[in-house]
Amino acid sequence: MRPTKQVALDLGAKYLYDEWGRINLHADKLKIGDVVVVETLPTNGQIDTRLVPVVKTSRTAIFAFLKHCDLDFDGVEVGEIIEEMLDLAKRYIVRLDETRQFEPIEGLMDYNAVIDFLDANMAGVRVTLTLKELEGGCV
Repeated sequence: MRPTKQVALDLGAKYLYDEWGRINLHADKLKIGDVVVVETLPTNGQIDTRLVPVVKTSRTAIFAFLKHCDLDFDGVEVGEIIEEMLDLAKRYIVRLDETRQFEPIEGLMDYNAVIDFLDANMAGVRVTLTLKELEGGCV
């Protein structure tokens, strides 16, 4: 199982892996109150063939931490949800780092609030992570 998925499940969240445009198809099946970690397909990356085992030196993907909300939620409620999802994002990043599958995840990270980005009523935060594998596979 992908370490990115395992960490999400360990934190009690659902996990979706797809390209951003198709997340709506999955989001429609979520129930009100469901929390989900969305990992988009990598937007770019690198492969290093100079070493054996060959490693994906980096891959960049967007991770979204979202909660399915009632229709017409108010500003106070969405603010609380964004804070809750920001806390989940921080815990997720720390736990992902603890897997030791990737180079340390550190430094400043920008995040964006997500409010009604999808057809489903969801709120949360979005973070772009560049993950660099520590171990690759033999080719």
